[in-house]
Amino acid sequence: IGPPDPTMKSRGSIVLDALSCASSREAAGAIQALPPRAYNPFNCFVADEEEAFLISYRDRPEAIALDPGVYVIGNADALASLQTCIADGPDTDPKQQRVKRVEAAVRAALGSPDEDRLADLRTVCRLHGTPTEEGAVSCIHGSAAYGTRSSILLELADTSQESRLLYADGAPCESEYSDFSSLLDELRCAPSYGSTESAMRITS
Repeated sequence: IGPPDPTMKSRGSIVLDALSCASSREAAGAIQALPPRAYNPFNCFVADEEEAFLISYRDRPEAIALDPGVYVIGNADALASLQTCIADGPDTDPKQQRVKRVEAAVRAALGSPDEDRLADLRTVCRLHGTPTEEGAVSCIHGSAAYGTRSSILLELADTSQESRLLYADGAPCESEYSDFSSLLDELRCAPSYGSTESAMRITS
């Protein structure tokens, strides 16, 4: 795709606008309404307790509703990658190949008898390599302009006391995950918690 075009609108505002929506369907609709050729390419996943959507923006936004399941979304064309996985066809894009391998690693981790899913996912996030290596690679060390900068693991349960938020400030193969789960308690205690809970579900 090439480097980002600095004249395009900020993609960060899309996340903030999505978090202000009352549901994942509303957020997906708002992103689908974005004008064409106004942003650099991006993939956006929005979800709540009832629905989940994947929106891929290349020249214009395209969205698909997701069934319950395990999904790994990379920085390639996510819709094309998803359709390839569903059809179980060959991958020609190296980025899509890596996403498919990481998804297999995630499925294996979630299918293990270990009840600590975040511990298993930490291992997946630390799969190390370079963009040209074979195998599942999730922690990439490239040039100064490209590579894994940080990692977040979020597990949402029925109560904030059971929910967990872990953050690694740096490449997770080199940085330890710190526990920020207390922030979820603070969020639940906020006066606007009713609407904020929907925002939490969207970020998952």
